[in-house]
Amino acid sequence: MPASRGKACFSCVSPVTFSEPQNFPKNLLKMNEYRPPFVRLIAVMAAGVTLTMAAVADSEKTALERIAKKDLDYWFFQPLGSPAVPNTNDAEAWARNDIDRFILAKLEPKGITPAKSADPRALIRRAYFDLIGLPPTIEQIETFAKAHAANPEKAFGEMIDGLLESPQ
Repeated sequence: MPASRGKACFSCVSPVTFSEPQNFPKNLLKMNEYRPPFVRLIAVMAAGVTLTMAAVADSEKTALERIAKKDLDYWFFQPLGSPAVPNTNDAEAWARNDIDRFILAKLEPKGITPAKSADPRALIRRAYFDLIGLPPTIEQIETFAKAHAANPEKAFGEMIDGLLESPQ
């Protein structure tokens, strides 16, 4: 964005306002003598915004020019992309999605293996305590264990949805 275009954004800033910047705070204080406190605060805030706008309007550099060239290599400024999913030795046994494969690719060279999946009783207790702060009933544990044996992903998803919808 050219600097001239940036100045156009602050066309409301008059050069007369800042012709005597050393007198600006004094004039503001003089004007504020007879105003209620909240109006004084608003006037001071408006003056600060006005001074900031004037400083930006006078600046010849755009935001991108202020950023050092080395900083443009930072990940935030890079275009979005899809990295290749790494191949892992134990992907089929543990990894359920691409994110798991990325995690496993970092663990394998260090000789670290993922923890085993928690049993249904531990899963339901963790979810209940985390989401509603109360333990599940014995019936809820048994129902979840049966559903988990048939389809673990579906059972866990339904249990979490039910907890999120509960009023607790």
